[in-house]
Amino acid sequence: MSEDPTRTRGRALLANATLALALSLLATAAAAAPPVAPEQMTYQGVLLDDQGMPRTGSVDLTARIFDSVSGGTLVYVQTFTAVPLSDGVFSIALGPTGEATDTPDDPLTTSLAASLAGDVGPTAPSRFLELTVGAVGALTRTQILTVPYALRAESAAAADTATLAQTATDATNLGGLSSDVFNQIFLHTNLDDSGPGNTDPTEGTGDTDGDGAANFVDPDNDDDGISDGDEVDQGSDINLVTPTVVDVVPGIGLPLVVTPVVVSGTRFDPGQTVAFGTQTPAPQNVTPTSFELDVGPQSGVVDLTVTLPNGETGTLLDAFEFLASLPNGIPPLRAFDVALLFRTLVTSDTTYVHDLDQDADQTSVGSDAALAYTPDARLAGVECRAPFCTYTYLEDLDEDGLLSDETGVAIFEFSQVPVTPSLDFDPAGNPVLAFIGSSTGVPNQPTVAHDRDGDGSFGGVDERVGPGFVNATGGGVSTGGVDGLGRAALAYWRGTIDTGIDVAWDRSGNGFYSDSPGGTPEITNLTTSSAAPGCLALAFAPDGDLALVYNTPESAGLHLARDQNGDGDFADAGEDVVLDASVAAGAPCDIGSAGGPLAVALQRPGPETRLLVDRNDDGDFVDEDEDILLATTATNGLRVAHNDDGLAFVATNAGLFPDPTP
Repeated sequence: MSEDPTRTRGRALLANATLALALSLLATAAAAAPPVAPEQMTYQGVLLDDQGMPRTGSVDLTARIFDSVSGGTLVYVQTFTAVPLSDGVFSIALGPTGEATDTPDDPLTTSLAASLAGDVGPTAPSRFLELTVGAVGALTRTQILTVPYALRAESAAAADTATLAQTATDATNLGGLSSDVFNQIFLHTNLDDSGPGNTDPTEGTGDTDGDGAANFVDPDNDDDGISDGDEVDQGSDINLVTPTVVDVVPGIGLPLVVTPVVVSGTRFDPGQTVAFGTQTPAPQNVTPTSFELDVGPQSGVVDLTVTLPNGETGTLLDAFEFLASLPNGIPPLRAFDVALLFRTLVTSDTTYVHDLDQDADQTSVGSDAALAYTPDARLAGVECRAPFCTYTYLEDLDEDGLLSDETGVAIFEFSQVPVTPSLDFDPAGNPVLAFIGSSTGVPNQPTVAHDRDGDGSFGGVDERVGPGFVNATGGGVSTGGVDGLGRAALAYWRGTIDTGIDVAWDRSGNGFYSDSPGGTPEITNLTTSSAAPGCLALAFAPDGDLALVYNTPESAGLHLARDQNGDGDFADAGEDVVLDASVAAGAPCDIGSAGGPLAVALQRPGPETRLLVDRNDDGDFVDEDEDILLATTATNGLRVAHNDDGLAFVATNAGLFPDPTP
């Protein structure tokens, strides 16, 4: 198919032509001698067929240079045979020598440099290149603007007098504008809109990050994601990679223990160093976006700074807080169940004291309420609601940190506020509540409410148990828990009919307490007591034994009762022993083992707050590091709890104290 000259198209690209702006930069420095000018000029273009598609194969090309856009004088001609095409693209190198003859006119010179020099042809130095493809008519002429300058310098008779011709200062037209315009733009603007000006030595004409853009037009010289302007503001080097520190998780920890944290950010390096408050811990498992640290013991709010091997630093202010104590000095901690709250406290930033009644009092949740966290880390609690006291179980379903906006599930309606409540969860995650409540005609009733079927209510068979227990008049005291099989237990003081402490344990797992597995009733009298015990706490040991600590006016010091053979009573040898004879009547105590060995918190005269940990589970607390002095501050309440790793903590209204020898 013959080619239609009107449909064969070419686009010339002067690949070696310098941008007008770049030429203007040459004017800022006078040259002592001209550079060696090239004798050739590259010419590129694209050829399309009559369907507008890139041509393939090879073509013969003839390049002619005239001194006018049309007509005019032919000053140079050069032919090229079998020029290959790649997706229509061709490239030829004009010069240094062309043909001496042409049809119908001969060129004036065979030297490309001379033809472009400006002293040949009637209209020198204007030059236009015309391209002919094979035998098809010529394509539109393209003006040659930039390259002839260099070739003219090469052909100058006296190069030492042509110094100004080597720079853009001598150019009168660069892209239609005076070269002085470009000089002023470069000197008085900031082409990358960030950091130092174009002429600042720290910018320069280099390419620090190797992205192909000179620094003075690159807004991020070192490609570290921080603009040059921001790096200047923070005192960083715009040509050196700078790290950023975004977050530390968890963001809080305890003052006397080591806390593992994960730091996230950018541009971290295995050779970096870290300052964490007053410490310089070694980074572990370093990746470009994260690393790990073991931090503490320290105190207060601290900053974190990362320093790379190149000296650049990144800082996160107020990155971490070492808690000095419970907020606001929480009063008697029997007001809420603190065990599961501590589990969350030491692994995240979750607040563990909440204003249930929205009265802005964050120091206590009141004697009618208990708080805990569900196994999936949602806040849960129980509180009284009008009318009278409708005892209600609540979960923070909208995760806004409040329970007061939740509908909840009603459990009982009491005529008086329940006392000494506790909240726990069975292995399936169902709530278990234990408390003493009073309703019309039934004062001080020990009660267990257990959502055994997990339907979100407490209306199932034997899910709310109370009438089977003897009334606990006289200001009841109770404690509850649930074992690893989901069987609930409750210990309480009864003030009438053979006053004393009873223990109810649903060992048959049917939800009520009238069975006698192994011939022993599920409700057992632990001891006699003419008055409410000074402390009463219940927990299940790691081996499943039911264990309690208590002291009464009749007892000598603090007792530990542990059902070692699982028969439901505490009457066998060694099952009820004096744990510490120095504990005064009425002194606070607690016991717990969730996630760790059995631990007891107590207060001795002095005062001394102590933590007893049965580390080898041999039933005593007399081995190495099993009896620990935590504080010498008086307290009117305490709780023992464990974190996810089984580490024990003791909370008092004077502070929060971890086990220092885990």
